[in-house]
This record gives sequence, structure tokens and C-alpha cells, in this order.
Amino acid sequence: MATENPRIEVEAFANSCRFMTDSVEDPEYLYIHNLICSVLNCLFILPGICGNVLVILAVWKTPSLQTASNALLLSLAASDLAVGSLAQPAFSAWRISQIAGNVSVHCVAGLVSESFGWLLAGVSLFTITAISCERFLAVHLHLRYNEVVTRRGIAKVALSFWLIWIIITVLRFFVVSRKVLRIIAVNFLVITSVIMFMAYTMIYKLVRRHQMQIRQQCFTQTPGDNSKTIDMVRYKRSTITMLYILGFFLLCYFPFLVVMLVEVAKGETLLTKAAYLYTVTSIFINSALNPLIYCWRMMEIRMAIRKIINFPKVTSIQPEKSFIFSKRPPSIELQTIQPSLVSDNPGFNSSSGSFNFTEKDP
Repeated sequence: MATENPRIEVEAFANSCRFMTDSVEDPEYLYIHNLICSVLNCLFILPGICGNVLVILAVWKTPSLQTASNALLLSLAASDLAVGSLAQPAFSAWRISQIAGNVSVHCVAGLVSESFGWLLAGVSLFTITAISCERFLAVHLHLRYNEVVTRRGIAKVALSFWLIWIIITVLRFFVVSRKVLRIIAVNFLVITSVIMFMAYTMIYKLVRRHQMQIRQQCFTQTPGDNSKTIDMVRYKRSTITMLYILGFFLLCYFPFLVVMLVEVAKGETLLTKAAYLYTVTSIFINSALNPLIYCWRMMEIRMAIRKIINFPKVTSIQPEKSFIFSKRPPSIELQTIQPSLVSDNPGFNSSSGSFNFTEKDP
């Protein structure tokens, strides 16, 4: 009788939820894997929530950060925040309930974790791809960038990502099986990876071409006409920041892609189920690492966050400079700022517009 209890327990978990009947579960085999993944997810829940909340507040409260490019970062931070507040707690409860033997909690937590996990991972994947395309448009369109890429347009694109994956997630319960969902995930991962690779390859070629043009113009360029060089330096730094985000993203998603390919080819086994738990955990942890990359690479976001938490020596944030190559007229601020200092100064010569400095008698 004692030898039959594990088999009964396995069948109970396998049949506990009619929407997850094709998921391989074995509490004995997955015990240590459930424990490790649950602990890892619990450790990164609070940092993920706090970090992404600070990023969202920094962009929301700082007008200079409310650009079309940062609108995509805001969407990514929102999905990362949902991962920390919804997907990770549900995932931890899903795996811990299996350890505890609570079948009902296991079913509900599993449904919540799988639903929000697929939804938020899909939104993040599409958003990272859109960031790559936006970086390419920034250098390809030049002066037309602000006309083509707007905050409203970016908001519509981000909203469409959420709607697409909400529909896919809902269809999971009525039409799409887990096997079909794996096939969809593999196709999306491959297609978006190709798009991102092509986008950054074209960015590299365009940046190299612009650098050569700037070097050729340096011999005839006047000392005050260095806006193009400055804009290119800022653009390169911003693009490198996005490459860091993309690199960490692909590093966390690539093992998941491998597991999905194996499951599509050979079906789900206990070994792939254990690997699936670790790859999902790595994807969730990525959501907690993104705010660290923002603060490390983006000075304006770092300063805005320090200002929000009342960090000393942060008084103001400089407005963001445009990446678009343009020539601006010289500033006339020096002629208008603090006129009293000019008129009240006894050494100022109004006819010549200059100061005469003389020593006072002791």
C-alpha cells in the first residue's frame, strides 16, 4: 500500500487541473528543483518590484525623460513590474504547493503563473524587438525621426503588444494546447531574434558610415559646429545601453528556447520539466536585473531615481538632448540672464558692452 501512495499522488497532481492535464508532474522527482526555483524567485520578488516602480516613477515625474524611446522602456518596466508582483509569487506558490501536497492551491497557482508568465514574457519579447527597431529608425530617419516616431505612436504599438498576448493567453484555455503554445513561442523567439540581429547589424553599418562622414568634415568644420559629433556620441551610448538590455534578455531567454525546441521535437518529460522550471526562473530574474542596467547606463534615470528617494546632492536633472542631427542657433541666454548684475556693476561700459576692472583704493 505504501508503494502505491507516490503513484496516487502523481496522478492527483497530473489530473488536478483540466487546463494543465498535458503537463508532466512528479512531486518526488521535482522536489529539489521546486525548492531551488521557489527560493530563487522569492529572493528576486522585492528587488524586482522596487526597482521597476522607481524606474516608472522616474520617467513619469521627469518631463525630460518622457520621450518616444523611453516610452518603450516604460512598457518594459511595466511588464517587469507585473512579473515581480504577479508571475513570480504565483510561480513560487505553484511549486511550493506541490511540495506541501496541496492539490487545489497547486491548480490555481499553476494557472495564474502560466497565464501571466506567458503573457508578460511575450510582451517583453515584443518590446525588446521594438526597441531594436526604434534604435535603427533613430539613426536612419535623421531629421524625420521626430515626425515618424512619436510618443502616441509608440504607445499604440506597446498597447498592441499587450492585446496580442492577452488574446493568445486566453485562447490557451479554449483553443490552443500547450504543444501549440510551445510552437508559437519558438516561432516568435526565432523571428524576433532575427529582426533584432538585422536591426543592430544595420545600426552598426550606419554608425560607421556617419563616423566616416564626420571625420571627413572635421577639417572644414568650425569650432562651434560640433553638434553632429556630440549627437553621435550620445546615440552610440544609448544604443550600447539597449544592447546590454538585449544581451541580458537573450541570455535568459535562450535556454528557454532550447527547452521549447526539445519539447516540440520529443515531447515533455520529467527532465525537460525540471529544465523548464529553471529557464522560467531565469526569465523572471531578468525582470529584476533590468532596472540595474537602466541605473548603470542611463545617467538621467539614475539621477531621477536618486531625486525620488531624496538622495543628497541631487537638485535638478538636465533635459535630454536629442539624438537627431540638427544645427541649433546660438543661445542668447547670456544677454538676458540677471540684467541687474549688468546694470548695477560700476565697471560695465554700456557703449562698448565690456567690463572695466579697476582696483579699489584701500
